[in-house]
Amino acid sequence: SSNVFLSYEVTQTLLETGQLIKERRLASGNTETVMAERLGVTRMTWRRIEAGDPNVRSGTLLQALVMLQLKDRVIALSERDPLTTLLVRTWIPKRARAKRKPAAQ
Repeated sequence: SSNVFLSYEVTQTLLETGQLIKERRLASGNTETVMAERLGVTRMTWRRIEAGDPNVRSGTLLQALVMLQLKDRVIALSERDPLTTLLVRTWIPKRARAKRKPAAQ
């Protein structure tokens, strides 16, 4: 278990994502055991995914979303919005080179 404090928004997003995964699994007619086997995790880990457990590895959660054909939602997470693009261009400095010392003569 983690000691990291999660905001209400993060907790809610995890719960909603878990619910979405559960609804997609039920709609596909698959059991927790079948989905866990397909994902390569234990049934307990699958249940933690559906419960929105924040301690599930992010890669495992993303793979479950892809496996359930929710890839469009994963891609949306990785796309940079216009505001972020502007901030990156404006505020993140380019790597500066150190000035060379003159060679000793």
